[in-house]
Amino acid sequence: MSRRVLILALLFLLIFASVVGVFISLGRGPISFIGTPLLTGLNAPPEVDPQCPDRLRAQPGVRLALAEGFERVPGCLVEGAVLVRELAGIELRPQAPLMRCEVAEALNAWLEKDVKPLALEALGSPITQVRHMGTYSCRSIAGSRNLSQHSFANAIDISAFRLANGKRFDLLKGWDAQNLQVQKFWRKIHRHSCRHFSVALGPDYNTAHGDHFHFDLGPMRACQ
Repeated sequence: MSRRVLILALLFLLIFASVVGVFISLGRGPISFIGTPLLTGLNAPPEVDPQCPDRLRAQPGVRLALAEGFERVPGCLVEGAVLVRELAGIELRPQAPLMRCEVAEALNAWLEKDVKPLALEALGSPITQVRHMGTYSCRSIAGSRNLSQHSFANAIDISAFRLANGKRFDLLKGWDAQNLQVQKFWRKIHRHSCRHFSVALGPDYNTAHGDHFHFDLGPMRACQ
């Protein structure tokens, strides 16, 4: 084999490997990857927007505190994070979860523009609490060696809402609820969440997400 042919063959293999790296599975179906190279994009902390805290504080119904950057586990650096008590006038429980400011900003927009009006229309009462299942957790994506966006506090899992009338609505029971108003509410707010987050996964993605929505602002794209 001539040197030129060998170089072309190696070049082809490199291009093929890059194309294959564009797709990664988190349990069901491909999720497309955009932007920076795969390993760098998934395993490095996102860039910080220093203007985010001031922007978010200017929104009504927001209560938060700045959190200093830290690296609780090597490789899981958290920068530009906030401790959130309230977004869009709605409490987060358990209280004051740690998340990147940009995630809090996206969550605030989703709650304000989509969840609040749809809840009032479908459930008949304003939302007073959002229940979450965690934000920061240094771990890999299931079935992968790549880090989860939770490793950088760049994700949040939402499981339930509590209304002003005292009723609680859980995704686990609501996604396929016999009450079509409740079912439509959950499916609509999931669909609308894709406008605010780069990845929005729910019960239709796989059984592991049967009881929560996973939202993140990582380099991948998925709405399932």
